[in-house]
Amino acid sequence: MYADILVEVGSIDKTFTYKVPFGIDALVGMRALVPFGNRELEGYILKIYQYLKKTSNVTLTHYQFLMN
Repeated sequence: MYADILVEVGSIDKTFTYKVPFGIDALVGMRALVPFGNRELEGYILKIYQYLKKTSNVTLTHYQFLMN
C-alpha cells in the first residue's frame, strides 16, 4: 500500500508518496512521521493507494509511524 502525505517544507505545503509499513492500518486524515532528507517531518495522509502506477523510477521510503 502507498500513501500521499502532505508535509510542510519551508513555507510550501506539498504531497509526497510513501510506502505504508506492513501491518499498519493507515486511514486518510491520520498523522504520520515521515523521513525527509536528514530529518523527520510530521504530515497528514491525504490519499491511500493499493497499487502505485509506475510513472517514474522514484525510490519510495516507508514512513515511520502513525499518530492519532
